Amino acid sequence: MKDFDLAYAVEQALGSVLGDRVTVGDLIVKPEDIREPASVIHLDESVPEDKEGMAVRNDQVDIRITTLIDAEGGQVYSRIRPHQMRLRKALFATHNLNGVLHIISLKERRTLYQFNRDEMVYMIHLDIRIRHRRAAEEP
Repeated sequence: MKDFDLAYAVEQALGSVLGDRVTVGDLIVKPEDIREPASVIHLDESVPEDKEGMAVRNDQVDIRITTLIDAEGGQVYSRIRPHQMRLRKALFATHNLNGVLHIISLKERRTLYQFNRDEMVYMIHLDIRIRHRRAAEEP
């Protein structure tokens, strides 16, 4: 499915500046994994364009990038800020990830900040929307 390819394209763009601190689809994160900020990319929603009989469709995929950091170390903002700045700069350097996979646009939908006191984890959820072109026969 193209949705997964798009998630991996986002990972590739972010991996160039974040290295191994970004991954796709990891659901299990251990405290030792997030002593330094780490970002996880998840697919949120896919909305195909409803154009029956058309050869090409412009679909959209919503992706959530969650950055986590262990809050027990304190100074959360100063520790997470450089990671977030590199992430945003790489993600929004162009409006379409240089057109890879026929991406038309990549836009920020919202950013949510959350602290989980039970787990002592601070999270930033960055929701993005990717509009892309695909052939009607593509899954």
